[in-house]
Amino acid sequence: MTPQRHYDTRSESDVGIQLKDTVYEGSRKVWAEALNDPAKTVDWVIATRDAPGDPIAKVLDVKNPAFLAHFTLVEQALKIRLYHLKGRPPLPNRPLPAELLT
Repeated sequence: MTPQRHYDTRSESDVGIQLKDTVYEGSRKVWAEALNDPAKTVDWVIATRDAPGDPIAKVLDVKNPAFLAHFTLVEQALKIRLYHLKGRPPLPNRPLPAELLT
């Protein structure tokens, strides 16, 4: 589940995430379901901390114990946080391209 990008031109495909595996505003019904109950809908959540325009941050309280009961923070860089659904297999380990880290 990813917010629309207002801050970056890179996409999930840059790191190997297929569009068919991404839930976003255009997914409509699935998007609404994912915001309502992410643990039943998605394995990963990308949230932007302190971003008033981020629809995920507006709806999901990623610090809430109910959210954290289902998701684990696996990475954070700058204002972006990546959460993974507990009990689901991780993605294969591979380094991020250097240009994505700048």
